[in-house]
Amino acid sequence: MATCYATVPFTITTFIGVLMSRFLSINEQTFIGLVLGIGVAFTALLIFFGILTVHQFTVMKNIFSIILTIAGMAFIVFLILLFAGVFDEMFRYIAGVITEIQLRM
Repeated sequence: MATCYATVPFTITTFIGVLMSRFLSINEQTFIGLVLGIGVAFTALLIFFGILTVHQFTVMKNIFSIILTIAGMAFIVFLILLFAGVFDEMFRYIAGVITEIQLRM
């Protein structure tokens, strides 16, 4: 639940950034970036302290847990991309074999 509530500032600042982009020029894009940056930073802090409170971790254990979670997600994305590449090569090989068989007939 804490992460759900923690994303509210990001949602609000994104909405404010969209509204600001309708009225500000391209030269004033820095202000939009500042608002979005504040929203992301505040959301990250709320998520950090939410995890810290809910799981009753120490600060170092919380940081270690977040790093391990991000590393695990990166590993899963790597595996998905690896299998997608292998299956793509396999289907290309099979399609090439079928094409060669059709040309020989």
